[in-house]
Amino acid sequence: MSSQGIKSLSLLVSEYLTYLNGRLKYLFIVKQNLRLFLDFLYSRQIKYPFQLNKKVILEYIACVNKKYGSSTKNRILSNVRRFLIYLVEYEYIEKDYSNLIKLKRPKRGLLIIPTIEEVEEFLD
Repeated sequence: MSSQGIKSLSLLVSEYLTYLNGRLKYLFIVKQNLRLFLDFLYSRQIKYPFQLNKKVILEYIACVNKKYGSSTKNRILSNVRRFLIYLVEYEYIEKDYSNLIKLKRPKRGLLIIPTIEEVEEFLD
């Protein structure tokens, strides 16, 4: 654990956003997504990083999976995952829960390139 004292998750989110400031184009989205995470944690009386555990993280993942579509879900979970990595890197928590978050890549079809004849037909 860190020798920096016990800080609340809310304070750590603020520090994390300050850390990201200038490095991320869509900081307000990260803030929004981490607010959802904090609200979930607070509803379970979790206010400090040392209270985080595997069960709570898995519950949050299940909650997000139920509520949101795939791209929103990936964005939210990606932001939470990066925040959890930050907590480990700066020694606010010892256990890395970020590996519990598996992000799904959206399936994309193959690009269909029209032939010259099809383009000419389209333009006529």
